[in-house]
Amino acid sequence: MKPILALCLALFLVAIHAAALPKKSLQLKMYKSSQKAVKPSKGSNAAGEVGGLLTLGTIDTQNCDSNVNYAPLTSLTSWQFSVSAFSVGSYQKTKTMQVYVDSIEEYLGAPTDDLNAILNATNAVIDPESHLYTLPCNSTGLPDLKFTINKQVYSVSPKEYVTDLLSENGMCVLAIFNNGNGFGGPAWVLGEPFMRSYCNIFDVGNKQIGFANVKQSSL
Repeated sequence: MKPILALCLALFLVAIHAAALPKKSLQLKMYKSSQKAVKPSKGSNAAGEVGGLLTLGTIDTQNCDSNVNYAPLTSLTSWQFSVSAFSVGSYQKTKTMQVYVDSIEEYLGAPTDDLNAILNATNAVIDPESHLYTLPCNSTGLPDLKFTINKQVYSVSPKEYVTDLLSENGMCVLAIFNNGNGFGGPAWVLGEPFMRSYCNIFDVGNKQIGFANVKQSSL
């Protein structure tokens, strides 16, 4: 079994066990990636910069707001749920779409029509060599990406969805890829840019996922 797959399986089994024992908890410290958002930075894992926490068996009320908005899972094969709307800039789409959160995915996966709206709102263009969507790192006035989940709006800011991957030439990258029509699955993949914007509460027992605001001063 591959090491990464074994680790994911182990964490999943621990999470299930911890959920059955609410009085016990485990907290693992995460570290910031060397890939920064919008403004280039030399920070890296080696610097020991804290990027987040994984808490098993309880909700981290020290770093997460106590107001948690839960959405029922629409599939038990992944952390899949529904969003009722998406907007960016002047573009608004009111449509129930299936999405899922994925901590392995560094980018957001967007359906083609929503991606085109994002490109129009940010003036990003595709780089012919890397096949990534790029824009000047000094771009200003970029809009938030907004998702409506269980009647609440969740925003992903440019500092999360724009990275300095190609910043040597003054160009940054949209951390978004074309998910087409979902390829038979959910329309959106909510990867790291979304997940690090909020506390994500994985409630195995009640088959739901919750989101809470991060207490910014804590992390």
